[in-house]
Amino acid sequence: MKHSAVVKLLQSANGIHESTGASPHVPDRQVTTTLADDVLLDTYSRIVSQVARQARSSVAHITVQRASSGTSAGSGFVFTPDGFLLTNSHVVQRQ
Repeated sequence: MKHSAVVKLLQSANGIHESTGASPHVPDRQVTTTLADDVLLDTYSRIVSQVARQARSSVAHITVQRASSGTSAGSGFVFTPDGFLLTNSHVVQRQ
């Protein structure tokens, strides 16, 4: 969904008139824009938080110890039901 469509949807949900930006509770256009931006940011924040909560159990810390080059570390996530992890190559690459 495009940004303008999201803003229109949020304005509609909050009773903000599309052409004037007027609201029964918010008479000023600048305040209306700020309100729409705040609602949009709050919605985005809630979605990101929800995704983080759902993905948290799949995230793993990876530590690789090698006799020749020491230790490297990074993160990855479980991407198969039987526990395979996906990470960046620099975490496990031999140096």
